[in-house]
Amino acid sequence: MSAYYRTRQALLAALVRRMVALDQAELQAIGEQAPVPRDAEELAAGIAAFIEHRLTGDGRRRSLARYACALESVHHPELREILVPRENAGRQVVRDFLAAQGVADDDAEDRTVTLLTCVDGLVFDRLVNGGSVSSQEIRGLVAAALRSPTPADTGRAERPDAPGEPQAEMAGARALRNGKRPATA
Repeated sequence: MSAYYRTRQALLAALVRRMVALDQAELQAIGEQAPVPRDAEELAAGIAAFIEHRLTGDGRRRSLARYACALESVHHPELREILVPRENAGRQVVRDFLAAQGVADDDAEDRTVTLLTCVDGLVFDRLVNGGSVSSQEIRGLVAAALRSPTPADTGRAERPDAPGEPQAEMAGARALRNGKRPATA
């Protein structure tokens, strides 16, 4: 395979580790340079800049490589562990923003994961299908992350004495945060 890696799998694992290290360094730097947004518009603007970076130049090339590796991890589970989203300053800025806006700590973590997963999905979609992400789409995601849960969101009936079920999205976010695949219906 190469002078350093004897098998394709060893080379692929090294590539994924390096890509994740670059991504983590980038997200750490973004988070350290960016103050916690003062309002939803500032967060949306920061997300828009991040998405633009991921859709152009070196960011685009690395995004395409990341998604190719994610697909490869379907056949090579050892790569999944390397690709699990990690804590970084960029993620912390989003969580701190949500908490500053009154979202409870546990919900802030879950909503951070859900919001960033949706952003990742928009990047993937535009890489595959072309086009750009509109500011309206980004503002909609931020608004959804800030929205107070309704009885329908929490799985509770309108009657206060009805038993509730965990909110599906938040349960999925917790599974992603813990490096597990969310259950599907």
